[in-house]
Amino acid sequence: MKKLFLFTVNYPFSHGEHLLELETQHLLKKFDAITIICSDTSSIQNYEIDDNIQVIRKAFRLSPFEKKTSLFCFFTIQFWIELFTIITVYRKIPTLSIIYSILLSIKQAKKVQNFLEKEIIPKEIYSNLFFYSWWTLPSTLGMVFTKTNNPTIKIITKAHATDLYFERHKNNYLPFRKYIYSKMDRTICISNNGKTYIEKNINGNKINDNIIIRRLGIVNRFKYKEIVSNNEIKTIISCSNLIPLKRIELIIESLSLINDIKINWIHFGRGEEKENLMLLADNLLSPKENISYSFSGYIMNKELMSFYNNNYIDLFINVSEYEGIPLTLMEVMSFGIPTIATNVGGVNELVNKKNGILLDKNITSLYLSTILIDYLSLTSDCQKQYRMSARKTWEEKYNSDSNFEILAKTISSL
Repeated sequence: MKKLFLFTVNYPFSHGEHLLELETQHLLKKFDAITIICSDTSSIQNYEIDDNIQVIRKAFRLSPFEKKTSLFCFFTIQFWIELFTIITVYRKIPTLSIIYSILLSIKQAKKVQNFLEKEIIPKEIYSNLFFYSWWTLPSTLGMVFTKTNNPTIKIITKAHATDLYFERHKNNYLPFRKYIYSKMDRTICISNNGKTYIEKNINGNKINDNIIIRRLGIVNRFKYKEIVSNNEIKTIISCSNLIPLKRIELIIESLSLINDIKINWIHFGRGEEKENLMLLADNLLSPKENISYSFSGYIMNKELMSFYNNNYIDLFINVSEYEGIPLTLMEVMSFGIPTIATNVGGVNELVNKKNGILLDKNITSLYLSTILIDYLSLTSDCQKQYRMSARKTWEEKYNSDSNFEILAKTISSL
């Protein structure tokens, strides 16, 4: 009997990790039982799950007392291994905040280990027990500690972006990444860029055969029907959290520089910068008769897909400073919508000169406005070629049916 324990942050609660709704359906074909261990203990359930999936809600947060007692982890072998790695591999000087993050990670991981060994692992260990962390987190380190005591279990982690790239974090560091990757039965990267990043920056240019690429995927929600372009008004969509690294202000500023094309810009997403960005848009875009805009806030994924399917969208735009490999781009491409996006993370594995336009990370609003004008001024036949290529990219590389089937087989065959 093969049993899978899947660690999530949100799913099946809250609004994150919606791809697991697709992925678990393929995992169920390979495993007799699946238990989700979700760290969200308060949100309402937003996803229906199969009867063969059990859900345990367990937050592994540390209490103030546990944070204080984490200082005793200073005397563990794991602490000194990580400190040595920071100095010799990452070539960094360990600051107090980095040292504290190491200690907290060990404490939290041991909390996970204690939970797994007392409440999850049966008295008789068998080789068909699998632990799969959908993100690489302190709970993943807890899986490593658990495997040390129970070597027959299989442990797998997936590395996305915020849990992978050091540059995305204040101290330019994430605890125990080299140690975790070296102990996993499989580390699954969602992009070539992610795998290369681990090998170059974390493993010191050493190739680990257990680190593999398995792409994410989007289900086909595109219903073939003729939607006619409104040649009078061009529709541009963006979709992201309204946070600094998404640089939505660049979109606003670039639109303010366009005078001869009528554009309707719609942004989906919410976040801390909403008020500032709405104020900027009011100041720069409201006076312009050729530009209309709206901040449409959060929208459920199925509703967003319906919007894409029922409206002619000329262009999708993403000017993020950092990315892994954005689901938003996969989604729009499945509807044949071309994309303009910054060449960061694994974006260039999605966007190319046939299906869209890659932008330099340090793009200016003036240059972006020029790119927008050039694309929106293309003939309908030329734009149609971009649209066909966008759809083809999804079909060949990001179809969830094929990608998640391969992923499930990869995990279950360990």
